[in-house]
Amino acid sequence: MKEFSRELGLIIAAINVVVNNGESEGFLRRLLAKGIDWTRLHSLLQFHQLTALFYAACKKVEFTNEVIDKYEVFAKSHAINNINYRNECIRILHLLKERNIKALPYKGVLFLSKLYSDNPIRQMSDIDLVVQEKDAKDALKVLIQDGYNFSLGLVADEVTLDDLIASSPGKEVSLKKTTALGLVAHIDFHWHFNGKTPYYFDLPDFFNQTEEVLWDNKIVDIPTSESILVMLVNHHGARDGWGRLKFLVDMWMYLKAYDIEDVNYILKVTEQFKMRMTTEFAMFALNEVFDCRYKIAQSNYHYSKVINQVVKVWEKADSYKGKIRPKFDIIYLQRKLADEPISWFEIIKRETIYYAGYSPQSGKRIVVLPKKYSFLNALIKVFSEKVFR
Repeated sequence: MKEFSRELGLIIAAINVVVNNGESEGFLRRLLAKGIDWTRLHSLLQFHQLTALFYAACKKVEFTNEVIDKYEVFAKSHAINNINYRNECIRILHLLKERNIKALPYKGVLFLSKLYSDNPIRQMSDIDLVVQEKDAKDALKVLIQDGYNFSLGLVADEVTLDDLIASSPGKEVSLKKTTALGLVAHIDFHWHFNGKTPYYFDLPDFFNQTEEVLWDNKIVDIPTSESILVMLVNHHGARDGWGRLKFLVDMWMYLKAYDIEDVNYILKVTEQFKMRMTTEFAMFALNEVFDCRYKIAQSNYHYSKVINQVVKVWEKADSYKGKIRPKFDIIYLQRKLADEPISWFEIIKRETIYYAGYSPQSGKRIVVLPKKYSFLNALIKVFSEKVFR
């Protein structure tokens, strides 16, 4: 496996200290060593969304400096935000359930509670909620009545809501409001979440595997443990190629939270959705990076080449949103970890359709052609962004 840079190796050591009660002395020696590029370390922590975890590791070994002092402020502020998002998420889930709308938590707050036992080392920046498309309009109306507004300033009238739900390429919209505590809450509201990956985990699968629970004295619906696993692998592996260390930490925390040692169990769960290889690779990566001992059957030769590419992505710490080369790196990982071959033509077609899609939140266009002209609509979007910026 490709050797880690000093800064990335330091973050990996911090993860081991916090998640696995790893060697504290070795981590402290790394912190005290000369040559750490603290500016680059900060960029890596931001990209991998592990600042709070890194601070927890430093606190554990009683190390501090000016940078860590700033991380302490961040970690405490983030812990407050986590509480805010957690309470608000539960309140909204219960509110929608009272209106006979089944909504489920997705990623963030769900992972924080079920995988991390509400330990604030897990960073998040919003509340992810998902509903079935048939309920999307009614759920948005409830949220708007509750004080939420569209983040992009859209007018929440009937026409806009219908157009948004019918045409949004990502099948999602962002909302925000200021809570009673004076904190701003952001919601990523989904009514679909598989539009850009060639895998088979879809909304019906998600809503067919749920359970009704009492969460902070409120009755809400949440995904089952198997559904959480498939959701995690679908988003972190199938879509994003395990391109952030945070994603691998989430997987590790899932295995610990549900006390899973038999890898065959989770492979059986994910292979029905054509995600066996990306799941098995996560086990291989945990073994290689953190010295775990998960047994896998796939040839290490294939995964050893892929993990070198993953480490390159980790080291670059460059978000793929709106950028071609980082996006190419993630697509490369998608193809290498797919159970079935994915042609470049299908990838380009899928990405173009997604990019070209028009909805009220996607900005002004010179003209919008019918959906079948996706390549022309993509070119029109490029020119429109130059004209209207």
